[in-house]
Amino acid sequence: MGRRWGLRARLVVLLAAALAPLLLLAAWSAVQEARTARELATRQLGVAAQLLVNAQDRRAQEAQRLLTALSLTREIRGGDRAACNAYLQRLRAELQVYNNIGVTDAAGTVVCHGLWQERAAFSIATRDDFRRATAGRGFAAGEATLGVLRGLPIIPYALPLMEGDAVRGVVFAALDLREVQRKMAMTELPPGARLHLVDAQGRVVVESPQRPGMEPGRRVANALVYHAAREMRAGTGEGADANGVMRVFAHSPGETLGGARYLGLASVESAQLTRSIFKRMQGEFVLLLLVLCLSLGGAWWLSGRSIVRPARQLADAADALARGALGTRVPDVPAGAREFTRMAESFNAMAQALQARVTELEQLQARQAALLANLAELNTGLEQRVAERTRELEAFSYSISHDLRAPLASVGGFSRVLQERLAGLDDPQVQHWLARVQAGAARMEELIDALLLLARVTREPLQWAEVDVSALAREVGAELQLREPRELQVQDGLRAQGDARLLRSLLQNLLGNAWKFSAGRPGGVVVAATQRGGERVYEVRDRGVGFDMAHADRLFRPFQRMHGAGEFPGTGIGLATVQRIVARHGGQVWARSVPGEGTTVSFTLGAQAD
Repeated sequence: MGRRWGLRARLVVLLAAALAPLLLLAAWSAVQEARTARELATRQLGVAAQLLVNAQDRRAQEAQRLLTALSLTREIRGGDRAACNAYLQRLRAELQVYNNIGVTDAAGTVVCHGLWQERAAFSIATRDDFRRATAGRGFAAGEATLGVLRGLPIIPYALPLMEGDAVRGVVFAALDLREVQRKMAMTELPPGARLHLVDAQGRVVVESPQRPGMEPGRRVANALVYHAAREMRAGTGEGADANGVMRVFAHSPGETLGGARYLGLASVESAQLTRSIFKRMQGEFVLLLLVLCLSLGGAWWLSGRSIVRPARQLADAADALARGALGTRVPDVPAGAREFTRMAESFNAMAQALQARVTELEQLQARQAALLANLAELNTGLEQRVAERTRELEAFSYSISHDLRAPLASVGGFSRVLQERLAGLDDPQVQHWLARVQAGAARMEELIDALLLLARVTREPLQWAEVDVSALAREVGAELQLREPRELQVQDGLRAQGDARLLRSLLQNLLGNAWKFSAGRPGGVVVAATQRGGERVYEVRDRGVGFDMAHADRLFRPFQRMHGAGEFPGTGIGLATVQRIVARHGGQVWARSVPGEGTTVSFTLGAQAD
């Protein structure tokens, strides 16, 4: 079993448990704030993406208006190449958003343009904007590409110059993507955010900020954005960029102008959204942990002073009181601890009352000890007097038995002489009286012999030796079988410590009774032993007439009989003799019987017999 926590530790744990919700609340607030920041950033990204594509749509519309206006000017339609070049050079200088502005013939050869000084003539017949404008007889936008003269990234726009139904030539303008990127960089975005303009084929037209090695025209890395560009649909999501960094993004499609449509994409690194929040949360957590540690330290000190120390004083006083120091009292507890003060006062009152009760108890015990001493002295005297009376009674019984033998012998002898003298007298009644006198004398002699045996059993000293009880029972049974054959079963190995002469007398009485009361009945006599609680219990069992257990309390008293003298002969001394022999050996004797089923007499011979 682990070590149990003390009161102070439990109080500190309770305080920590009370303050723990503050930490959880701070963490939950940080998570909620991070979620809110993510949602806000996503909305900002959506707005930025929409603004980006709207700005591109306005540039396309401005290019369309510009080319429409140019197609109607005299300098463009007049056929004067020098005037056209001069006009376009001045116009391009004013409109820095365009890399070049020019006019071609019907075959796509440039006849005049704003960069005439750098190169006189070139062809744009292979560009998408030229083919779309001449084929569709209207404004057309081309794919993002590199300019022919300077090799700078542009988006070309073209508008056909019509002569009736025939295309006379094309007026074009090349949108400078560097200017677009510069405008994109001016958009307010969360830290670490990036903007991309993506065409319908999922290729990056321009990005801000521009990363080294990331040229326009590459396919977007994120599959979700790529499919959104192909389908030109708005949405938000999260995915990895070309470097495998997870980013949150929002995209929004623009209008279709000149056969071209673009998708505005704004994204920011996922970790960037929560980095500042969790950094601030880390600081708050450190502060909360510091407050928690200070609170726990204060609680530890205060609990030790105002709770633990008074509680320990009470516990020490209780232990001392339990050890018998009845004069123990609880000292004064610190001020302010009212509950402990009341407990201390109650404890001191209890200890004082207990001390008074113990003093009274000690006085009572002293008086009781004196009474017990007087009682023991009286018991000793009584035991001595009882022993003296017992010895006197035994001596009296012994002397009476001896003194009665001579008169009884005279009565018996004279009755036999008288019977011989009157043998010829023909008076049956006289013969009956003489027979009764002789039977009474014989009966009296048996009683005297039984009394003498009982006296010897009580008075004579014991001769201790190891006795083979099994062999002794078989010898007694053999003597009884000479008078009346009967089956006898004796358990082997029955041995005891005791007086062999008295144990023979014990078995003679028990086996004699078993023989007498089971005469003429089936079943034999059994001598056996069992163990009960570490003590050997000997048994003599028969299948005789038995007796009523209601009279079992007088079974071992002298001259008490369970059956009349006319039914079974006997003196009524045998079981009393058995009880005296067992008692002298330190044992006990008892009987169990069922009328008509038999009797079992059980006895022990004390510790010395085992």
